[in-house]
Amino acid sequence: MKNKFGKVFTAAVIAAAVVGGVSAAVTAPDGVKAEETAQKYFRTVETDAQGWTWNGFSPVENGSASRLWQHCTYGAGAVGEYKFKGSAVELVGYRGPDGGRLQVEIDGVAQTEVSLNAASESYKQILASYEVIGDGWHTVKITSAEEDKWHALDCVRIAMDRDAYLKSYNLALVGNIICSVENPTGGGNKDLNVIRNEKIYPVGTTGTGPMQYDSFNGGGRGMFYMGYSFKEQIPFSKLIFQEGDTWDSGGWFSDGDIKVQVRTINGWKDVELKSPVGYPVSDKREDFGDSCEIYTFEFETVTGDAIRLIGMNGGTDNFVSVSQIEVYSDADAVTLSQGYDYRTATVYEQESPDGGKKPQKNGESGSNIGLAVGLSVGGAALIGGGAAAAFIVRKKKKGA
Repeated sequence: MKNKFGKVFTAAVIAAAVVGGVSAAVTAPDGVKAEETAQKYFRTVETDAQGWTWNGFSPVENGSASRLWQHCTYGAGAVGEYKFKGSAVELVGYRGPDGGRLQVEIDGVAQTEVSLNAASESYKQILASYEVIGDGWHTVKITSAEEDKWHALDCVRIAMDRDAYLKSYNLALVGNIICSVENPTGGGNKDLNVIRNEKIYPVGTTGTGPMQYDSFNGGGRGMFYMGYSFKEQIPFSKLIFQEGDTWDSGGWFSDGDIKVQVRTINGWKDVELKSPVGYPVSDKREDFGDSCEIYTFEFETVTGDAIRLIGMNGGTDNFVSVSQIEVYSDADAVTLSQGYDYRTATVYEQESPDGGKKPQKNGESGSNIGLAVGLSVGGAALIGGGAAAAFIVRKKKKGA
């Protein structure tokens, strides 16, 4: 089967289930609408993540797609299915001149067909949104409806339970960016969303200018801050800061003047760190070691509606470079720098017999997980096929 980009995929990839999180901002990421009034906890589930079952769609690498991968087909009758817990689901994908139509079912009920046809090509577009009723499991099923037309899905966005999201996931993805220099003039990326694209660079990486934010604007020495605001009070306990590149002229906070603040009902409050982060107390490039260093700020839980990293800008050009800022409510949440993988099954919540809560992952089975869904649907043969498909996809991702 030949895909839109001229690559051929084996039957093992096409026939198997491979796998089982886009948000609001100062300017929302491509294709993602800004949230209205209530705080929403949207979890983006990519199509190469655990929990999906696929039949007839192929994983296709595409630099314009979310996380660089889509599931696609030129044929009719291909099916994708995902089970989730949440109050809404959004489909995100491609529209263009050769776009076909998707048939959509929610919990077995047919919805209005979704047209992927448009005058020009665009990616990471919200194709359709659906609200669902009930706290149990829901299923979204998509079916390609036209022969010789392009059907491509990037991901789904699930409006999930607040407590479940706070337990495991990066709050940066559901907040609004706050920044003291919103319109920098230096060589960094001008899109503030670059600080939450969940790309962690190896420590020592240089030449990342266009892939990071820097606050240079020709101004003088002064306080710089960057972080996130939210539409409700949230408990915070951890912030991860990966700096960007550093130059002889700046790119750091000067003289160790760096701290985390939370905006409480009484105003901005400095958090009390559990241990020093080891940030250099200097204003000289040679004291800052490798570029793209990672600093983890852990502190006793503080509740507020905003969190920021703040300090005096540094260097002769007076600016700070930022590669990534992650924020977590739960100190035990696995961070990007600790190896978090977006393809890991989304953790939902299930009521346990004693009335408490216990984690439940879509795409995993086992007595400690609860209801078996996602990759476990269909039994051992499907799980085996999924393993084979994942192997092939990962080889292609690594360039093998």
